[in-house]
Amino acid sequence: IATCTEHQRAPKEIIDAFQAAGKKLHPITLSREYTSKTMPETFPLAVGWGEDFEEPDKEIAANLAKKKDASRQVLPAQKKIENFQTLLSQIGLLVKEEPLPEKKKTTLRFLLGGEGGQGIQSLADVLMRSGLTQYSFNSPWYEPEVTKARTVAAVILTDSPYTNPNPEPGEVDVLICMTPSMVYEKMHFVKKTGLIIADFLGQKPATLPSGPKLIDISAASLAGSKLGERRSANMILLGALNQVLGLFEEASVEAAIRRTFSKAQDVNVQGYRLGKELVSAFSQ
Repeated sequence: IATCTEHQRAPKEIIDAFQAAGKKLHPITLSREYTSKTMPETFPLAVGWGEDFEEPDKEIAANLAKKKDASRQVLPAQKKIENFQTLLSQIGLLVKEEPLPEKKKTTLRFLLGGEGGQGIQSLADVLMRSGLTQYSFNSPWYEPEVTKARTVAAVILTDSPYTNPNPEPGEVDVLICMTPSMVYEKMHFVKKTGLIIADFLGQKPATLPSGPKLIDISAASLAGSKLGERRSANMILLGALNQVLGLFEEASVEAAIRRTFSKAQDVNVQGYRLGKELVSAFSQ
């Protein structure tokens, strides 16, 4: 499932089929055709598009009534995960955990924050494709599509197939923010031994709680001046992250970048390498 509308594109064979049939290549049309006709041949759908409901007004009214029911309690995130596992087990899709030596088990939580268009969800995609762990999860969140809407990605890299990706305060290993406001809003999620990498956009950072290590990098400005592409600022921050923690193998992370940015591979790899160089020079 694509995490960002920028990457929600139909497969090439679907696009070719549409062109051959003389159909309009609108992304929504492509997605609708694919999910309603092609995908169900392999994965039957329990619920289709809105017009599949005979009386949609009644469905909406029933859902609204449920939300207004004061007796219904909001389930905690962990309980939702457990219910999800039960459902998967009932339909025969539960993945059995493979026993791993304790020393080989890895669980890392990342919280990414910024504004729409800065590449927060693309950064999440690269982290998930890094190959560091057997499983990866992302819980993305967007504000309504308005100018400078906030966006967040809660990414967890883990060797467990069932892990709640939504962090609790004090659980995050690395917080990466592309605006100063997101740092102040999300820093309470970071462990005392964690890491904060942020672009304060030329503003002097306010006093932050003692504990997490802070690295301030003017990623957007450097991406514009050094690379000629401000949208590669997210990869500068990724390079800084890997230079500090050494989590990912270079070949794996650069392959993940190229896979994520099919139309701008080289400049984003350059941004990643620039981030590494900046931290390396700073540490010297």
